[in-house]
Amino acid sequence: MSEHITYEGSSWKAIDFLDHIGLSIHIFIHPDGKVEPMVPTTEKALHAGKSKHNGLTGLNNHFLGFELLVQGNNNYSEFLDKIEKPETYTDQQFNSAVLLTRVWMEAYNISSRNVVRHSDVSGDDERGKGNGKKDPGKGFNWNEFLKRIKQ
Repeated sequence: MSEHITYEGSSWKAIDFLDHIGLSIHIFIHPDGKVEPMVPTTEKALHAGKSKHNGLTGLNNHFLGFELLVQGNNNYSEFLDKIEKPETYTDQQFNSAVLLTRVWMEAYNISSRNVVRHSDVSGDDERGKGNGKKDPGKGFNWNEFLKRIKQ
């Protein structure tokens, strides 16, 4: 998700855009690494939508979620282009994502096999070709992330 989104001819802050379309998230992680709580982890956030993991469906009822905000004001097409590029995600953002995930794993006894991306649980295979979530995209070093959350 972008820090600012161009949607229906208007520019929206990420939180306002999510609210407008009826979604929410537990945490935003900004490009500067700032972790911004949105929905308490004890409450349900509407971030996964139609989703499935290891036979469990409706993951909003079971999973925590954070969004790695992409710098700038982007429409959806620009966002999709950016998340494929490694320079999109900053080291500060990556480190914050690792630390937050490790905190959640410890606090909620989450195994690393249950740490998944939106694209893993709510992708085209679950939502239909061309309708799935794409984030965080190839620009996010998923293998390094998994390695670091296990340390």
